[in-house]
Amino acid sequence: MAITHVRFSGTRREIGRTQGYRIRALRLPPASPRDIVFGNRCRAVAARLHPGIEDEFEGMCEASSLPVEAFTSYYFGRTAPAAGGCTNIAVTGARTSNGDTLVGRNYDWDYADRRWCEARTISPEGEPARIGYTHHWGGLCDVMNDAGLTLCIASLPPEGEPRPGIQWHIAVDLVAATCRTAPEAADLLASLPHVRSLAYLVADRATARLVETSPRNAQVYEADDGILVGTNTRTDALAAHAETASVRRRTRAENLLRAAKEPLTTDTVIRVLSDHEGGICAGRHGPDAPGGGTIWSLIAEPAPRRARVAPGHPCDTPFEDILW
Repeated sequence: MAITHVRFSGTRREIGRTQGYRIRALRLPPASPRDIVFGNRCRAVAARLHPGIEDEFEGMCEASSLPVEAFTSYYFGRTAPAAGGCTNIAVTGARTSNGDTLVGRNYDWDYADRRWCEARTISPEGEPARIGYTHHWGGLCDVMNDAGLTLCIASLPPEGEPRPGIQWHIAVDLVAATCRTAPEAADLLASLPHVRSLAYLVADRATARLVETSPRNAQVYEADDGILVGTNTRTDALAAHAETASVRRRTRAENLLRAAKEPLTTDTVIRVLSDHEGGICAGRHGPDAPGGGTIWSLIAEPAPRRARVAPGHPCDTPFEDILW
């Protein structure tokens, strides 16, 4: 199955209009008066921290004809916990065959949403170009900017009451627009007010960080002996959730990477992402399989600015380059 590739360019408002035309049939959930107030407060935070998103959102409103109050509530203020299970991997330094960082990730979600998956090349005026992959109309789940800085997300259990802040897709866009290195991106993510709990793996050609965020706080982790893995359990809660699928995937990926006798390559990372014993390559296979599992797999190489995606299970789906 070939990937769908979409390009966006122009001013932020122009990009927003292009997106708006594409979501005119979007069905928004009902928004209560409380939801509308919260959404507007989150919008104000986003406009202060990332003004380009405000311009883009106004373009989306113009072209989509969606009701502005309900759309504002959904775009900026939704608080429902994100479901799904993902495995994010970074390998750095002497662990790799050439000393450059490798990133791999499996994105696990409802199979029904595979029809929305697409690669995107986004070139806003006056900002770094970026490429990525997503199934979400609002933004990229995986992104690489023109510095090679790469970011992948994973859901986390709720921690703390939602507060006015930044949605995940706005945080991803802000990092892509303003950061050049993993430490810089980690510092920014840790400083932001977050509406919901989420983990962000960020990597550049030399380093990687795992940033686990919530409305309450953020924790930043570095690679241990060149290996960094994140799933859907907070690092400080691994022992308490040792029997969960999330921790089993994380432990399995770490063990497979550490057991490799040779320097790690993209082929090594793909083999880890294709593992079934630990559930890393998740769910039933086949085009008509029910339920959910891995709906795409990504391999990113920040140094040469190369990102490839397999639009399905990595064990049986070829990887294709995302074009700049």
